[in-house]
Amino acid sequence: MNAFTRVMVGITGHHIEPGTRPEDVGGLSKIGLSICFASLLAAIQFGIAGWYLTEGLDTDSRYIAAGVTAFIGSLIVLIIDRNFIYAADTRADLGGWLTYFYLAIRIFLIVSISSLSSQFILPLLLKSELAIHVQDIKDERYDSAKERYTNKYEVKDKLESEQGISSQITKLKTEIANIPPALVRQKS
Repeated sequence: MNAFTRVMVGITGHHIEPGTRPEDVGGLSKIGLSICFASLLAAIQFGIAGWYLTEGLDTDSRYIAAGVTAFIGSLIVLIIDRNFIYAADTRADLGGWLTYFYLAIRIFLIVSISSLSSQFILPLLLKSELAIHVQDIKDERYDSAKERYTNKYEVKDKLESEQGISSQITKLKTEIANIPPALVRQKS
């Protein structure tokens, strides 16, 4: 029997005797492989969460925190799955209660871990869409504030008044610049 099969069976909590045939432990090695896969996914999720939870720290500290949280996530899955599989195989006297208890623990872990890690993964995946929504919100907020300000301080009326006064000033300046010929003669 190869070392990989021994390790996969060992992950399930079972030990292989020297005379054991590979056919006898084939199912256990597949279960061990699925535990490793679940452990890898938990490590990735916890690592991403650890990275984003330490956002204010320097890069080295963030790498350490991500590594530690990934290791913790991996151990959670390895310990719980391994203990359940071993207990389910060796403690048949508990009947189905152990299966339901394990199922409840797994559902709780899946929901809590996935809800925690999705808070950090979804913004990463939806970054461009979120940027569009942020810009839309900024534009809408600017437009509503501008409208509120315009209505509150009667800006439109004041602008019209300012334009009217400005045109009168321009008219008066041109009149002053163009002195009527009668005044020019009187002045002379």
